Amino acid sequence: MTELMRNAAPASPYRLLTEAQVENLYGLNRRTLQHWRLTGRGPTYSKLGKSVRYLETDIHAFVEAGRRRSTSVSLADAAPMGNA
Repeated sequence: MTELMRNAAPASPYRLLTEAQVENLYGLNRRTLQHWRLTGRGPTYSKLGKSVRYLETDIHAFVEAGRRRSTSVSLADAAPMGNA
């Protein structure tokens, strides 16, 4: 978890973020977000007219889903620490 995420206020389920806000709050580069949208990857987003917005809870869930304990095992698949 990034330092920004630890210090950020709790996510609101209805707070819509721009690409710039996602970049500033979560450290996800806006060009990367654009590429992910183009290729069908990345966090869920909404189109409001010509504007792209991200629900803060969707960004948080996407970041959490990417957490890893090692390069080969996600935290969801890993055994709890201390268990062999």
